[in-house]
Amino acid sequence: MGIRAALLGVFLFVAALAPVLVLSRPDRPGPVAVAPTSSPSPSSVTSSVPPSSSVPSSVPPRTSAPPRTSAPPRGRPSPTFSPVRPLPPSDPLPPRTPYQEFVSICGVAGHDAGSVVLGGSACLNPADGSLYRVPALLSGGRPLDPDRGEMYYKSGVRDYPTIRPFPIGLRLRTPDLAAVRAAGASASWDCGPESTELPTSCPPGNNLILHLQAPSCWDGRRLDTPDHAAHMTWPLLDRCPASHPVAVPKLEVKVIYKLPPSPLSLRLATGPGSTARVDYTARWQPAAQAALIANCLHRGRRCDETGTDPGNP
Repeated sequence: MGIRAALLGVFLFVAALAPVLVLSRPDRPGPVAVAPTSSPSPSSVTSSVPPSSSVPSSVPPRTSAPPRTSAPPRGRPSPTFSPVRPLPPSDPLPPRTPYQEFVSICGVAGHDAGSVVLGGSACLNPADGSLYRVPALLSGGRPLDPDRGEMYYKSGVRDYPTIRPFPIGLRLRTPDLAAVRAAGASASWDCGPESTELPTSCPPGNNLILHLQAPSCWDGRRLDTPDHAAHMTWPLLDRCPASHPVAVPKLEVKVIYKLPPSPLSLRLATGPGSTARVDYTARWQPAAQAALIANCLHRGRRCDETGTDPGNP
């Protein structure tokens, strides 16, 4: 009886110990952790994302536009010229203003036999491949290149919807300053006071500007003549004469120079300041020039180099 009781006690002890031995086996997976239902406090979490200051933004920061230099920046996309519908006959014409125009801004493209050439590949608007040649300006006997040229294409006749584009290859030469003034057009050297002669001094910080306008009536036949002038003439009483019946834009050239300190010793390669003139060779992309004339001159707008008028879209 004592032996049976002892064996029964051992059996019951082993049976009670077996679950503990099974749960404690090293090859048995441990319990699965369950995420808490409440959010952890921020102090208990280490983020894997770096601080916002070290994360590059997909949008670059806004920067100010670079200042204009003597050579306009290259590589800019060509301005977009939207198709412009013709003015229907029933539409009233917009009033004519002194600022029906568009502008092309060009830097120095090269030098040629006592002249400075602006334009070509140095124009801000890549649609303008035209060449604008002026006599070289000398300061103390040394060449002084322009900072830039601002070429304004304006309405020169009363019947401005008749203005047509310059054909590719047309060449013209303006008269000298005195002859341009005699025709009633603008011509001057200007650094504060205006004159047909070069100044000997200018107010500190002022630029010197050569300002010349060109005839705007073409004979419609010749792209050039031996004197580069006979195929062009000035309007008479705001109309093109029968000898030169085709109205083209009135070209107004402003050549801008940054000056050394006064007193100035300036002269042109061609002689005194009154001998200044502009030689122009038209090389616009035809569709772009036609769109600018339709959108700006025919519609009475004052357009910038992209062909838009911010005040009259």
